[in-house]
Amino acid sequence: MKIAKTKYWILAAVIGVTGATAIWARGQYKKLLKNITAFKSMKLNILTLDRIKMDIVVDYTNKMDVDVVLTDQKYDIYLDGYYATTLTNPNELVLKANATTPIPLNLDFNPAQVFKQLNIGPARLLVDYKKIRVKLVMRLKVKLLFFSIPITYSYEDSLKNFAGLK
Repeated sequence: MKIAKTKYWILAAVIGVTGATAIWARGQYKKLLKNITAFKSMKLNILTLDRIKMDIVVDYTNKMDVDVVLTDQKYDIYLDGYYATTLTNPNELVLKANATTPIPLNLDFNPAQVFKQLNIGPARLLVDYKKIRVKLVMRLKVKLLFFSIPITYSYEDSLKNFAGLK
């Protein structure tokens, strides 16, 4: 009889721990969806007809109660809904719990090729920079506790705001 009661209590404990873990994980997932990404800065390094190279920094506010490790980062950039280029960041980055972490990105592309793809000219970028929408689609691989999960997140703003122009 004692063995049956012990099995009962072990089973109840396992169910309780599993349930509590599931509730905690769901709460962390809800917080993950409320995390904030914001453009912080941009530094233009090279600007020629066949190459634009710049450093971009995006602030990421992790509202979860645990640190998150970005193990793989790919960022697709769209201008007015048209694909422009992809950039990657191969460096592992730790996003601290309940903190804002800057994510450095290096952008290096051939503008002539992008303008041809988008069917727009550089003059339009200079004239319509307030109207042009920039969309950054982040495809991240995240290591969270014992799990590695893919996350896709989008951030969109005008080229004016994205580039910090007035």
